[in-house]
Amino acid sequence: LMATLGGAQWQAAALLFTLTLMLIYFFALFVFFALLLALPDLLAGMRTLPPDASIEEQRAAGAAIAQRAVAGKLSFAFIASLVALGLGAYTRMLPGIKRRE
Repeated sequence: LMATLGGAQWQAAALLFTLTLMLIYFFALFVFFALLLALPDLLAGMRTLPPDASIEEQRAAGAAIAQRAVAGKLSFAFIASLVALGLGAYTRMLPGIKRRE
């Protein structure tokens, strides 16, 4: 692949790969932080659920609790994802991300 692409084309392909990988990391971190912020409310809701509740009732209760849990916290998950991605890229901790000098 390197022999068929010129210098500028090779840099553009490498940049596209890096940006795609960073987007994947961002969304993975966003889901992680959103779940982390919702987890205490989900666990508390699970404890209050009656043991004889059906699967549909459990799913409905879980969806309602999750919506209430992350309602005002998605911006925190977004900011935390940006910070974690920036720190990971700066310190070269994320696999596949190379810092340009």
